[in-house]
Amino acid sequence: MAFTFDSTQTEPLGIYKCPSCDYIVLNETFLIDDGDDFVVYSDGKRVSDNSDDYPMITRCEKCGNIFWMREDTLIAEIPWSRDIDEQYHHVQVAKPLNLLDLIQCIQTDYFNNEDEELYLRIRLMWRMNDRLRVQQPLYFTKLEKDMWYNNLLRFKEMLKFDDYNDRILLAEVERNSSNYNRSIELLDSLPYVDMIWLRDKYITQCRMKNPEVFRIM
Repeated sequence: MAFTFDSTQTEPLGIYKCPSCDYIVLNETFLIDDGDDFVVYSDGKRVSDNSDDYPMITRCEKCGNIFWMREDTLIAEIPWSRDIDEQYHHVQVAKPLNLLDLIQCIQTDYFNNEDEELYLRIRLMWRMNDRLRVQQPLYFTKLEKDMWYNNLLRFKEMLKFDDYNDRILLAEVERNSSNYNRSIELLDSLPYVDMIWLRDKYITQCRMKNPEVFRIM
């Protein structure tokens, strides 16, 4: 799914090797427990003091190579119930790509399938919206502005109406594009009664003609 409000995710820790220089990185897991304080935004990003979004792609700090952390670069997986082996105690922790890296990967089609492309495009949206979250402009250059609006257009091609999580993100994309009536149409089509509270928050922002990301909870 492209968009979800699930409050807990657990995955084993992954140990990966850079395919360019064999440098080892540790991929920490996104973990938010129900008891944690976290904030959810309209673009689907969840922010907590105790956790972060663990990346599927990173830049090697040793050689600078950007690589996907897939099965072909995986060395070992460590369940949360086990201690990390001593040999991995001091390895680099994989970091999410910065904005320029994300732009580079998208412009050069550095992905193998639509899931990976969607992953990059959602992170690009989050990275740029992070500026609004701290009261900065959404974009500073023509390149960033073009990437933002091209990203919105590509979302409209990729997101699936039949997936209600995708439909929420599609409504967000339409609102970001100032297509408020279309956004409301998509929100009104959501079939689940227990999502009315969520739908109404988006519709309120549409009626205010606010195209920017906002806090949901």
